[in-house]
Amino acid sequence: MMSRPLRIGIAGIAAALVVAGILLMLYRPSGGEGYDLEGRRVLVVVFEGFQPLELNPVREYLSECGARVAILSLHEDVGISYDLYIWDYEDRLGELAEGYDAVVIIGGPGVYRRVTGGHYPEVELLEELVKEFNRRGRLVAAICAAPAVLARAGILKGVKATCYPSEAIIKILEEGGAQHVDEGVVAYGNIVTARGPPEAWDFAKAIAEKLAGVRR
Repeated sequence: MMSRPLRIGIAGIAAALVVAGILLMLYRPSGGEGYDLEGRRVLVVVFEGFQPLELNPVREYLSECGARVAILSLHEDVGISYDLYIWDYEDRLGELAEGYDAVVIIGGPGVYRRVTGGHYPEVELLEELVKEFNRRGRLVAAICAAPAVLARAGILKGVKATCYPSEAIIKILEEGGAQHVDEGVVAYGNIVTARGPPEAWDFAKAIAEKLAGVRR
């Protein structure tokens, strides 16, 4: 009998984050040795309601590898300082994409809420930015609920990808043409996706591995 992936609704997020926090305290891979990202520029995207247990490992690990990490916010108040605000680049998304080797979208409850219902212009703007990165063959990465942004942008057709184990998010991926796989981290071409906080360090490492192997 084939096993089915665990599908969790938004009500299960709080309990999942508690478990994730414990796991993250117990596990952290060795530092960024072996991946020389000197000169690489990474744009990390956060929403209001982002997940710190995903942002912190990604920012820390890539910085340890030598990458220059900039934070792009979709909202004016996200609870942390950031370098760029997406609406300042509304008419210059191509220029923004041209300046970075990768875009990494952090997940969290705020992402889940916006990709599963309602009309959010900032999400649509992010989808256009994702297309600009993908059009240039740059690395595109997303974790937790954020792979839904990639699916909505139309860049997951025929791509193996993973995401937060929610029926709603999995449906968005499949409707976008993705082949959903129940794995922690999936690298496929220029796209890296991950399931959630427990996989954050491995997600960061997969991004570093991809960037280290890309010729500019």
